Amino acid sequence: MVGFLITANSKTYAITDLVGTSAFTLSALATMHSALTTQWGMVRRNWEKPTRPAILALATGLWATRLGGYLTYRMSGLKIDKRISKHFRKPGEIWLCGDSCYPFNLMGYWIRQALWGWMCMLPVSMASDLSQYKKLKTNGIAKALAPATLALGTMGYALGMGIECLADYQKYKFKTDKSNCKRWRWCDKGLWSLSRHPNYFGEMLIWLSIFLMAFPVAPLWTIISPIFVWYMLRYKTGIPLLENDMKQRYWSLPEFDQYMATTRLLVPLKGQTQTPPTFGMSDYSDNV
Repeated sequence: MVGFLITANSKTYAITDLVGTSAFTLSALATMHSALTTQWGMVRRNWEKPTRPAILALATGLWATRLGGYLTYRMSGLKIDKRISKHFRKPGEIWLCGDSCYPFNLMGYWIRQALWGWMCMLPVSMASDLSQYKKLKTNGIAKALAPATLALGTMGYALGMGIECLADYQKYKFKTDKSNCKRWRWCDKGLWSLSRHPNYFGEMLIWLSIFLMAFPVAPLWTIISPIFVWYMLRYKTGIPLLENDMKQRYWSLPEFDQYMATTRLLVPLKGQTQTPPTFGMSDYSDNV
Protein backbone atom coordinates (compact mmCIF):
# COMPACT_ATOMS: atom_id res chain seq x y z
CA MET A 1 0.00 0.00 0.00
CA VAL A 2 2.86 2.39 0.81
CA GLY A 3 4.50 1.69 -2.54
CA PHE A 4 1.21 2.17 -4.39
CA LEU A 5 0.47 5.50 -2.71
CA ILE A 6 3.96 6.88 -3.36
CA THR A 7 4.13 5.81 -7.00
CA ALA A 8 0.54 6.86 -7.73
CA ASN A 9 1.14 10.37 -6.41
CA SER A 10 4.71 11.00 -7.55
CA LYS A 11 5.07 8.70 -10.59
CA THR A 12 8.55 7.89 -9.34
CA TYR A 13 10.42 4.72 -10.22
CA ALA A 14 13.19 5.07 -7.66
CA ILE A 15 11.41 3.47 -4.70
CA THR A 16 9.91 0.43 -6.45
CA ASP A 17 12.61 -2.07 -5.49
CA LEU A 18 13.49 -0.35 -2.21
CA VAL A 19 9.93 -0.65 -0.89
CA GLY A 20 9.63 -4.23 -2.08
CA THR A 21 12.83 -5.50 -0.48
CA SER A 22 12.32 -3.47 2.71
CA ALA A 23 9.06 -5.33 3.25
CA PHE A 24 11.02 -8.60 3.45
CA THR A 25 13.32 -7.22 6.14
CA LEU A 26 10.46 -5.81 8.21
CA SER A 27 8.53 -9.07 7.91
CA ALA A 28 11.53 -11.12 9.07
CA LEU A 29 12.14 -8.85 12.03
CA ALA A 30 8.47 -8.89 12.98
CA THR A 31 8.22 -12.68 12.92
CA MET A 32 11.42 -13.06 14.94
CA HIS A 33 10.18 -10.54 17.51
CA SER A 34 6.92 -12.45 17.76
CA ALA A 35 8.84 -15.65 18.43
CA LEU A 36 10.93 -14.04 21.15
CA THR A 37 8.18 -12.34 23.12
CA THR A 38 4.83 -13.24 24.61
CA GLN A 39 1.68 -11.19 24.18
CA TRP A 40 2.67 -9.40 27.39
CA GLY A 41 6.08 -8.48 26.02
CA MET A 42 8.07 -10.83 28.25
CA VAL A 43 10.96 -12.86 26.86
CA ARG A 44 9.98 -16.48 26.34
CA ARG A 45 12.01 -18.91 28.45
CA ASN A 46 10.20 -22.17 27.77
CA TRP A 47 11.98 -23.22 24.58
CA GLU A 48 15.41 -23.39 23.03
CA LYS A 49 17.50 -20.36 22.27
CA PRO A 50 16.10 -18.57 19.18
CA THR A 51 18.97 -19.57 16.91
CA ARG A 52 16.90 -20.53 13.88
CA PRO A 53 14.54 -17.49 13.80
CA ALA A 54 17.53 -15.17 14.30
CA ILE A 55 19.51 -16.80 11.48
CA LEU A 56 16.51 -16.67 9.16
CA ALA A 57 15.87 -13.01 9.96
CA LEU A 58 19.53 -12.19 9.38
CA ALA A 59 19.62 -14.13 6.09
CA THR A 60 16.46 -12.48 4.78
CA GLY A 61 17.55 -9.02 5.91
CA LEU A 62 20.99 -9.39 4.34
CA TRP A 63 19.50 -10.53 1.04
CA ALA A 64 16.92 -7.73 1.01
CA THR A 65 19.41 -5.00 1.94
CA ARG A 66 21.94 -6.07 -0.68
CA LEU A 67 19.44 -6.56 -3.51
CA GLY A 68 17.35 -3.51 -2.65
CA GLY A 69 20.39 -1.26 -2.51
CA TYR A 70 21.78 -2.58 -5.77
CA LEU A 71 18.50 -2.34 -7.69
CA THR A 72 17.72 1.14 -6.35
CA TYR A 73 21.19 2.37 -7.30
CA ARG A 74 20.90 0.81 -10.75
CA MET A 75 17.43 2.22 -11.39
CA SER A 76 18.44 5.71 -10.25
CA GLY A 77 20.30 6.16 -13.52
CA LEU A 78 17.32 5.20 -15.68
CA LYS A 79 14.68 7.63 -16.85
CA ILE A 80 11.98 4.97 -17.05
CA ASP A 81 11.13 1.62 -15.48
CA LYS A 82 9.35 -0.54 -18.05
CA ARG A 83 7.87 -2.75 -15.34
CA ILE A 84 5.71 0.02 -13.96
CA SER A 85 5.64 2.87 -16.50
CA LYS A 86 2.88 1.18 -18.52
CA HIS A 87 0.60 1.39 -15.48
CA PHE A 88 0.75 5.19 -15.22
CA ARG A 89 -2.04 7.29 -16.70
CA LYS A 90 -1.18 8.76 -20.08
CA PRO A 91 -2.00 12.39 -20.95
CA GLY A 92 -5.68 12.68 -21.75
CA GLU A 93 -6.60 9.25 -20.41
CA ILE A 94 -9.63 8.92 -18.17
CA TRP A 95 -9.34 6.91 -14.96
CA LEU A 96 -9.98 3.16 -15.41
CA CYS A 97 -9.82 3.61 -19.19
CA GLY A 98 -7.17 3.35 -21.88
CA ASP A 99 -4.13 1.10 -21.95
CA SER A 100 -3.04 1.97 -18.41
CA CYS A 101 -6.49 1.45 -16.80
CA TYR A 102 -5.13 3.76 -14.09
CA PRO A 103 -5.01 3.22 -11.12
CA PHE A 104 -6.39 -0.33 -11.30
CA ASN A 105 -3.37 -1.87 -13.04
CA LEU A 106 -0.92 0.05 -10.85
CA MET A 107 -2.63 -1.27 -7.74
CA GLY A 108 -2.55 -4.76 -9.24
CA TYR A 109 1.22 -4.45 -9.69
CA TRP A 110 1.71 -3.71 -6.00
CA ILE A 111 -0.71 -6.45 -4.97
CA ARG A 112 1.40 -8.92 -6.95
CA GLN A 113 4.51 -7.59 -5.20
CA ALA A 114 2.84 -8.16 -1.83
CA LEU A 115 1.81 -11.69 -2.83
CA TRP A 116 5.39 -12.42 -3.92
CA GLY A 117 6.71 -11.31 -0.54
CA TRP A 118 4.11 -13.30 1.38
CA MET A 119 4.87 -16.48 -0.56
CA CYS A 120 8.63 -16.10 -0.15
CA MET A 121 8.37 -15.50 3.59
CA LEU A 122 6.21 -18.53 4.41
CA PRO A 123 9.10 -20.72 5.69
CA VAL A 124 10.53 -17.84 7.74
CA SER A 125 7.16 -17.04 9.29
CA MET A 126 6.32 -20.65 10.10
CA ALA A 127 9.78 -21.29 11.59
CA SER A 128 9.08 -18.49 14.07
CA ASP A 129 5.84 -20.09 15.26
CA LEU A 130 6.26 -21.52 18.76
CA SER A 131 3.71 -24.26 18.20
CA GLN A 132 5.99 -25.69 15.50
CA TYR A 133 8.83 -26.01 18.04
CA LYS A 134 6.56 -27.86 20.43
CA LYS A 135 5.70 -30.35 17.68
CA LEU A 136 9.38 -30.72 16.87
CA LYS A 137 10.15 -31.85 20.43
CA THR A 138 7.80 -34.82 20.08
CA ASN A 139 9.04 -35.88 16.64
CA GLY A 140 12.34 -37.72 16.93
CA ILE A 141 13.09 -37.83 13.20
CA ALA A 142 12.36 -34.14 12.68
CA LYS A 143 14.41 -33.22 15.74
CA ALA A 144 17.37 -35.20 14.38
CA LEU A 145 17.04 -33.55 10.96
CA ALA A 146 16.88 -29.98 12.27
CA PRO A 147 20.65 -29.34 12.75
CA ALA A 148 21.51 -30.91 9.38
CA THR A 149 18.95 -28.91 7.40
CA LEU A 150 20.03 -25.71 9.12
CA ALA A 151 23.68 -26.35 8.24
CA LEU A 152 22.90 -27.43 4.67
CA GLY A 153 20.61 -24.46 4.14
CA THR A 154 23.19 -22.03 5.50
CA MET A 155 25.83 -23.34 3.09
CA GLY A 156 23.41 -23.19 0.18
CA TYR A 157 22.41 -19.66 1.13
CA ALA A 158 26.04 -18.52 1.20
CA LEU A 159 26.63 -20.07 -2.22
CA GLY A 160 23.47 -18.53 -3.67
CA MET A 161 24.33 -15.09 -2.30
CA GLY A 162 27.84 -15.36 -3.68
CA ILE A 163 26.59 -16.30 -7.14
CA GLU A 164 23.93 -13.58 -7.23
CA CYS A 165 26.27 -10.86 -5.96
CA LEU A 166 29.05 -11.81 -8.36
CA ALA A 167 26.67 -12.04 -11.32
CA ASP A 168 25.14 -8.64 -10.56
CA TYR A 169 28.59 -7.08 -10.15
CA GLN A 170 29.92 -8.57 -13.38
CA LYS A 171 26.90 -7.44 -15.38
CA TYR A 172 27.00 -3.95 -13.88
CA LYS A 173 30.68 -3.58 -14.72
CA PHE A 174 30.00 -4.85 -18.24
CA LYS A 175 27.09 -2.46 -18.81
CA THR A 176 29.00 0.56 -17.51
CA ASP A 177 31.98 -0.15 -19.76
CA LYS A 178 31.57 2.28 -22.67
CA SER A 179 33.46 -0.01 -25.04
CA ASN A 180 30.78 -2.66 -24.61
CA CYS A 181 28.06 -0.11 -25.30
CA LYS A 182 29.77 0.84 -28.55
CA ARG A 183 30.03 -2.82 -29.59
CA TRP A 184 26.32 -3.31 -28.85
CA ARG A 185 26.91 -6.54 -26.96
CA TRP A 186 25.20 -8.57 -24.31
CA CYS A 187 27.04 -9.59 -21.15
CA ASP A 188 28.97 -12.82 -21.76
CA LYS A 189 31.79 -12.42 -19.25
CA GLY A 190 32.47 -14.26 -16.00
CA LEU A 191 29.47 -16.25 -14.80
CA TRP A 192 27.54 -14.94 -17.79
CA SER A 193 29.78 -16.96 -20.08
CA LEU A 194 28.53 -20.11 -18.33
CA SER A 195 24.89 -19.20 -17.78
CA ARG A 196 22.46 -16.80 -19.45
CA HIS A 197 20.84 -16.01 -16.10
CA PRO A 198 23.28 -16.78 -13.25
CA ASN A 199 21.72 -14.11 -11.02
CA TYR A 200 18.36 -15.88 -11.21
CA PHE A 201 20.02 -19.20 -10.40
CA GLY A 202 21.51 -17.57 -7.31
CA GLU A 203 18.10 -16.17 -6.36
CA MET A 204 16.42 -19.56 -6.68
CA LEU A 205 19.17 -21.20 -4.63
CA ILE A 206 18.81 -18.57 -1.90
CA TRP A 207 15.11 -19.24 -1.38
CA LEU A 208 15.50 -23.01 -1.57
CA SER A 209 18.22 -22.69 1.08
CA ILE A 210 16.04 -20.48 3.29
CA PHE A 211 13.39 -23.20 3.17
CA LEU A 212 16.01 -25.78 4.21
CA MET A 213 17.14 -23.52 7.06
CA ALA A 214 13.54 -23.27 8.26
CA PHE A 215 12.68 -26.98 7.83
CA PRO A 216 11.63 -29.12 9.72
CA VAL A 217 10.46 -26.44 12.16
CA ALA A 218 8.53 -24.97 9.26
CA PRO A 219 6.25 -27.67 7.81
CA LEU A 220 7.07 -29.41 4.55
CA TRP A 221 4.26 -27.66 2.67
CA THR A 222 6.18 -24.36 2.89
CA ILE A 223 8.38 -25.72 0.10
CA ILE A 224 5.83 -23.98 -2.14
CA SER A 225 7.88 -20.85 -1.41
CA PRO A 226 11.03 -21.80 -3.41
CA ILE A 227 8.84 -23.55 -5.99
CA PHE A 228 6.90 -20.31 -6.46
CA VAL A 229 10.13 -18.31 -6.88
CA TRP A 230 11.44 -20.83 -9.43
CA TYR A 231 8.18 -20.85 -11.39
CA MET A 232 7.82 -17.07 -11.52
CA LEU A 233 11.42 -16.41 -12.55
CA ARG A 234 11.59 -19.32 -14.97
CA TYR A 235 8.23 -19.02 -16.69
CA LYS A 236 6.63 -15.64 -15.92
CA THR A 237 8.33 -12.42 -14.82
CA GLY A 238 12.02 -13.15 -15.20
CA ILE A 239 13.64 -15.29 -17.87
CA PRO A 240 10.94 -15.16 -20.60
CA LEU A 241 10.92 -11.35 -20.64
CA LEU A 242 14.71 -11.06 -20.74
CA GLU A 243 15.13 -13.80 -23.34
CA ASN A 244 12.60 -12.15 -25.65
CA ASP A 245 14.25 -8.76 -25.18
CA MET A 246 17.67 -10.21 -26.02
CA LYS A 247 16.36 -11.96 -29.12
CA GLN A 248 14.75 -8.75 -30.38
CA ARG A 249 18.00 -6.84 -29.92
CA TYR A 250 20.59 -9.30 -31.17
CA TRP A 251 18.77 -11.78 -33.42
CA SER A 252 20.76 -10.72 -36.50
CA LEU A 253 24.18 -11.45 -34.94
CA PRO A 254 25.64 -14.93 -35.64
CA GLU A 255 27.73 -14.83 -32.46
CA PHE A 256 24.54 -14.33 -30.45
CA ASP A 257 23.15 -17.49 -32.04
CA GLN A 258 26.27 -19.27 -30.85
CA TYR A 259 26.05 -17.85 -27.33
CA MET A 260 22.40 -18.85 -26.91
CA ALA A 261 23.00 -22.34 -28.26
CA THR A 262 26.08 -23.17 -26.19
CA THR A 263 25.37 -21.40 -22.90
CA ARG A 264 23.23 -22.97 -20.20
CA LEU A 265 20.00 -21.30 -19.23
CA LEU A 266 20.51 -21.25 -15.45
CA VAL A 267 23.23 -23.34 -13.80
CA PRO A 268 26.65 -21.70 -14.37
CA LEU A 269 28.58 -24.76 -15.53
CA LYS A 270 30.61 -25.62 -18.57
CA GLY A 271 29.85 -28.53 -20.81
CA GLN A 272 26.77 -27.79 -22.89
CA THR A 273 27.34 -28.21 -26.63
CA GLN A 274 24.84 -28.40 -29.43
CA THR A 275 24.30 -27.17 -32.96
CA PRO A 276 23.32 -23.48 -32.94
CA PRO A 277 19.67 -23.13 -34.01
CA THR A 278 18.36 -20.59 -36.48
CA PHE A 279 15.90 -17.92 -35.36
CA GLY A 280 12.39 -18.67 -36.44
CA MET A 281 13.23 -22.31 -37.23
CA SER A 282 13.79 -23.82 -33.80
CA ASP A 283 13.86 -22.88 -30.15
CA TYR A 284 16.92 -22.53 -27.99
CA SER A 285 17.68 -25.31 -25.61
CA ASP A 286 16.32 -24.89 -22.11
CA ASN A 287 19.01 -27.14 -20.62
CA VAL A 288 19.97 -25.99 -17.19
